[in-house]
Amino acid sequence: MAANNGKIAVSYYTRDYGIALTTTICNVQTNNVASGIAPIPTARSVCIDYASKSLADNFAAETRLSIQSSNPFIQFADGSFIGDYSQLAIGTDGNAHAAWTDFRGNPGVTSANQDVVVQTFIP
Repeated sequence: MAANNGKIAVSYYTRDYGIALTTTICNVQTNNVASGIAPIPTARSVCIDYASKSLADNFAAETRLSIQSSNPFIQFADGSFIGDYSQLAIGTDGNAHAAWTDFRGNPGVTSANQDVVVQTFIP
C-alpha cells in the first residue's frame, strides 16, 4: 500500500488472470527444472499476475500490472516464496511505482527465473 497527497493505492499478486490459462508452464509445479527434478502436472493453472487498485474509484476496478502470467513454483518447491520483495510507492509526481518478483524469465531469451519488474501507473 502507498499513499501520498490524497492518493492511495494497493498492489498485490492475484490469480484472477492466470487461473484460466492452460499453457504448459502454468500447469506444472516444480522447484527447479534445471536441477533435474521433474515437473509435477497440476489439474489447474498455478500462474499468478500482479495488479493494483486505488482510491480514485474507491478500490472498485482491478488494474493488471503484469503483462504475462508467471509460475511461482519456478525455483521454489512450494510456490510460496513470493511477495518478499514487492513494493509500491506514490511519487511527488502523483504516479504510483510498483515493483514485484516475476518468475517467467525473458521469454525466448532466458529460461524461467526470478526477475524484478517495475511498472509506473496513475492511481
